[in-house]
Amino acid sequence: SLFDRNIQCRRAAAAAFQENVGRQGKFPGGIDIIQKVNYFSLSNKNDCYTSICSFVATYNEYRNYLLDYILETKVDHWDPIIRNLSSKALYEISKIDPEKSLEILPKLIEKTTHRDLHVRHGSILCISQIVLAFVEINLEVPIPFQKQIREIVPTIERNRLYRGRGAELMRISACSLLNSIFLAKFSLKYTKDEVEELKSIIKKTSRARRIIVKPLMHQYIETLEENINHPHEDIQTAGVETLSQLAKCYFPDGGGDKIKERLVGKYIDLMGKENSLRRGYALILGSFHKQFIVGSCDEIINQLIFGMRFEKDEQYRDPERRRNCATSMLNIFKEVGIKEDGLSSEIVLEIVQALLRGMRDYSIDINGDTGSLVRKESSEALYQIFDIIFSTNSEYIETLYLVEYFNRLLTLSLDNSDKLRKCAGKLVLKISSNTLCDHLPNSEFVSNLFSNEELEEISWDTEETYSWGSTFSILTQLIRFSDYRKAVFEGIIMSIGDKNSTQKLENVSKSALIENMKLSDLEEKKELVRIIFSTIKSRNRRIKLPLIRTLTILFNSNIFNELAPPDRFTEILLRLIEDEVKRSNNSILLISSVIDLYTAVAKIGGTARDACIDKLLNYMNHSYPRIRYFSSQALLQYLTEQETSQKRFNETIDILKNTEWNCENNLWEKTGQDTIDNLRNILN
Repeated sequence: SLFDRNIQCRRAAAAAFQENVGRQGKFPGGIDIIQKVNYFSLSNKNDCYTSICSFVATYNEYRNYLLDYILETKVDHWDPIIRNLSSKALYEISKIDPEKSLEILPKLIEKTTHRDLHVRHGSILCISQIVLAFVEINLEVPIPFQKQIREIVPTIERNRLYRGRGAELMRISACSLLNSIFLAKFSLKYTKDEVEELKSIIKKTSRARRIIVKPLMHQYIETLEENINHPHEDIQTAGVETLSQLAKCYFPDGGGDKIKERLVGKYIDLMGKENSLRRGYALILGSFHKQFIVGSCDEIINQLIFGMRFEKDEQYRDPERRRNCATSMLNIFKEVGIKEDGLSSEIVLEIVQALLRGMRDYSIDINGDTGSLVRKESSEALYQIFDIIFSTNSEYIETLYLVEYFNRLLTLSLDNSDKLRKCAGKLVLKISSNTLCDHLPNSEFVSNLFSNEELEEISWDTEETYSWGSTFSILTQLIRFSDYRKAVFEGIIMSIGDKNSTQKLENVSKSALIENMKLSDLEEKKELVRIIFSTIKSRNRRIKLPLIRTLTILFNSNIFNELAPPDRFTEILLRLIEDEVKRSNNSILLISSVIDLYTAVAKIGGTARDACIDKLLNYMNHSYPRIRYFSSQALLQYLTEQETSQKRFNETIDILKNTEWNCENNLWEKTGQDTIDNLRNILN
C-alpha cells in the first residue's frame, strides 16, 4: 500500500501497520517505521516512491517484498506517472542492494521489446534507473549486462517501436536510458563477434544484399538527432540533454576534429539554412561543454544571432527557435566566460544587442502573443549576463546597455501580461538590490524606491489577493525622471489601453499614472508631450491604439491644461492623429478611440474645441453607419456636459436624437449632407 495511487489507501495501511506494531510489537523496525511512515508523510506520492521507500528498503525483511511488488504490478502500470515513479523506487532500492537489482535485470531487458507499450516503457525506465544507481554508488555494471543494455536502443529502432501510439513515451525513455549509459561510460565499440552476430540478426528482417553495422556511437547520435528534430518539446529537450551528456562523458577534452565536425560543424551549417528544424539545433549548440566548442564559439554565436531574427516568410517564423537561441547564447556565455581564454568584448556586445532586440519581440500569430516567450527568455538571460560582467569587469561593456536593459524591464514590469510582469518585476527588484543598481542613473532613488520588503512578497499578477496594484504606483514614480520616462510611459499605456487588459488592471494602472502625472512639473509634462509625439510618428502600430486611449484619460483628468499655449499642442496632436487614421485604412476600432479623444480634447475650449467638433462632424458623415452613430453619441454627450445656450442646445439635441445615423448608405446619401451642414451652421 506504500505505492498505492490513492492517498486514503496509503494512510489506512499506515494506520493498520501502526495498530499492529502497538498491539503485537513483532514487526522489525516497527517503531522507527511508524515515525517515518505516518499520516502526513504519505500525502506526497513522490516521497512514497523515493525517500520513504528508501528508508523502508533498508530493512532486509521488507526489501524483497517491495521489489517484487514493483516488478509485478507497477512497472507495467497503465499510468505513465506511476511507471516513472516505480523506476525511481528501483533506483533507491538498487543503491541499497545492487546484487538484487542485477538479478532482475534479465527480466527487464527481455520486456523492452514487449508488444504492450506499458511493459516496454516501464522496463526501459527501470533499467535506466538501475544503471544510474550503479553510477551513484561507484559500481560497474557487469560486462555481459552492458552488452545487452547498450543494444536496447538499436533494437527499438530496428523493430520500429518509435512509430504509432506511445512513440513519444518511447523516445523519452530511450533518451533516459542513453543518458544513464553515457554516465556509466559503457564501452561503445563492437567486437568482431558482436558485429557478425548483429549481421545475422539484421539479415532475418532486412532484404538488403549488403548489410552494414554502423558504429554504436553513430547509431546513438542518429537516434538523438531524430529526437532533437522532433516537434514535441519534451522529446527535443531530452534529446539535447542526452547528446550533450555524450559529448561531456566521452570527449571531456573536446575530442578530435572528426567528431566536432560531425556534431558542431553540422549543426552550425544547418542553422544557416531556412528550415523548420532549427529549433532543436539552436538548443543543442548551447548545451556542449567549453572544450567541445572551443574554436567555434564565434561562429556558433553568429548563427544563434542569425536564428533570433524575425523572418519575413511566415512558414519559417518560429518563436520557440528564437527563444532557444537566447537560451543557448546565455549557456555559451556562462560556459566559456569572459576571462583571457573566453569570449571577446565584441562578441559579448553582439550577444547583448541580440537579446535586447529579443526583449522587443512582440510577434503575434494564431496562438496569440508568441513573442512573449522570447521577451521572457531574453530578459532572464540578460540579467545573468550583466550580473557576471559587472561583478568581474565593469569596463567590459558600456553602461548604456545596462540602462537600456533596465528601461525595457520597466516597460515589461508594467505590461498587461501577468507572466511577463511577474518575471520583469522580480528582475527589477534584483537589480535594485545588488551592485548593478550603482551603474544606473538616479541609482540612490531607484534603490530606495524598491527597498520595500513587501514588494518581494507580491506575485505581480492579478490573481494575487495582496494589493499588487501598489507596484504600479511605485514603478510609475520613475516617470518623473527623463532616463526612465519613455520606458515607464510605454509600459503603462499597454496596461491602460490594450484590448487584452482586464478592467481591474486598467483601473489600477490608470490611477497610478494620473496620480504621478499630477505631481509632475511643467517641464516634465512637456517632455512627456515630446514622447507622445515621437510615439505617434513611429512605426510601432502595436502601441498606437493604447496610446490614444491613454491620452483620452489624461485629457479627461485635465493633465495638460497648464501647457502654454495648449492650442499649439492640440493642433499638432490632432494633425498627427488624423495622419495615423489615414495610415490605418479607416480601422473602426482606432476611429472609435479617436472620437473619444476628440471629445476629451474639446473640453479644453478655444480653437481646440472648434477643431474637435469639426472632426466629429466629419465622422458623422462617414461611410460606416457604426462610426456615424458613435460620433453622434459622442457629440451629444459632450454638449450635455457643456454650458450651451438653450435654443442652440435644443436644436442640436433634436437633430442628434431624431436622425437615423445607422441607416443604409443609399438612404444616408440623400439627406446626410444636409443634416451635417445644418449642424455646422448651428454650432458655428
